Amino acid sequence: MPERHHRPLPFRIYAITDRTALPEGTSLAEATAHLLVAAPAGRVAVQLRDKDLAEPERWEIAQQLRDITRRHGALLIINGDLQLARACRADGVHFPDGHPGLESLTDSERGHGADRLWIGVSCHDQGGMQRAERAGADFVTMSPVMPSPGKAREGDELGWDRFKDLARACPLPTFAAPTRRNRPETAELMASLPSDRSGRPSSRTS
Repeated sequence: MPERHHRPLPFRIYAITDRTALPEGTSLAEATAHLLVAAPAGRVAVQLRDKDLAEPERWEIAQQLRDITRRHGALLIINGDLQLARACRADGVHFPDGHPGLESLTDSERGHGADRLWIGVSCHDQGGMQRAERAGADFVTMSPVMPSPGKAREGDELGWDRFKDLARACPLPTFAAPTRRNRPETAELMASLPSDRSGRPSSRTS
């Protein structure tokens, strides 16, 4: 595996799709376009999550988001599907901790050429962050920071103090992943801000 040097992330806002959180009648493409019009130019990456979509539908949405993100100077990250990321010429791929797709990246995708992908990894503890760094990730998301249905019961979440400690110890940019309990306002806003080494969000919003 070629040596992978950490690069400064070219985005400050990491938007993660969830079509179930959208108002009725609003498509992911429409919601993404609205977000990118309102967001700072050149500071956003959009992750296509929605992993339960049928393959043809997810492919179609990926193509739509690829066109929209290019139009607005944003990056497109595909969750969990390296083949789809390659096919739609996404800018990066995001995997769960320990996903075998991390081992399927080519040297060129890990290296310094035009095919290099931005690699994100979802983590839940310090061990996951360490594995992500060894696997060559560029950034990580940490969850659940707050209670979230199906992910963490009240009292089982990391909490902001623990998140700060983990982010401070991790050499990679660390995003707090959104929770369903607080979507779309609070959680998506917090997810958009990578922490600095103090564990605090390193950007402010108006």
